[in-house]
Amino acid sequence: MLIPSKMNELMDKYFYDKTVTFYTIDKKIDDEGGRKNGTSREAGKTKCNVNPTSNKMLKENFGIDVDAKLMITCNPSESVEKGYTLSYGGIDYEVVEVLHQDSHLKILCL
Repeated sequence: MLIPSKMNELMDKYFYDKTVTFYTIDKKIDDEGGRKNGTSREAGKTKCNVNPTSNKMLKENFGIDVDAKLMITCNPSESVEKGYTLSYGGIDYEVVEVLHQDSHLKILCL
């Protein structure tokens, strides 16, 4: 089923009431060949809906077997990738899964 763009506009207006910031982390190789996190760059901010979750809840409700603490839904046009860092409520979370749906983007964070 194709979701009309008007529906996405209404979802943005009524459901997405929180703002999160996404960051990319530059991976660096140290002198001994080990990987370490480098500097972070802001990839963008988006309005979204944020819900606490758990592996058990994700399995029961969606059939998804992923360890996550937050489930975020936002407009499907957002550009978010697995491995980004997300900042919400002063706490940083790692994006562990990004699921594209017809009407929204489901982002799972740990």
